[in-house]
Amino acid sequence: MINFNPQATSHASFSKEVEEIDYLSNQIEITVSVVTLDSYFEENMIKEVDLIKIDVEGFESEGFAGSKEIFSTIKPKFIQLEFNWHQLFRNTSLVFFSKQLAGYDTYQLIPQGWIKREPKDPLSNIFMYSNFVFVRSDTD
Repeated sequence: MINFNPQATSHASFSKEVEEIDYLSNQIEITVSVVTLDSYFEENMIKEVDLIKIDVEGFESEGFAGSKEIFSTIKPKFIQLEFNWHQLFRNTSLVFFSKQLAGYDTYQLIPQGWIKREPKDPLSNIFMYSNFVFVRSDTD
């Protein structure tokens, strides 16, 4: 089930917990089909990818679970993740995501470009400028 508001479809989420975020009002639920990235890549015989963007409004843990094969075998050069209030209500942190991506360095996208961050630093886990890029360590 996906939860959404027709006036704010960009806030749709599979997660009910994110309803605790003040600005969300996803009152409508509908059933949708989903497929993991692992199965999509396998079905379409995709063997290489440079960038994966994960923007699933609080469903990142499940997205990571469905991408384990890609992250361990294909190893995209860049994995972009939106990190925001959703993680607060889903009990995830930047540390959690960095542990899922061993062999990647963490960068935060900021208005002037990007800056390397230490996921264990509490200041890196603040939801301002909330897009992070995990860069495969061997990428030039």
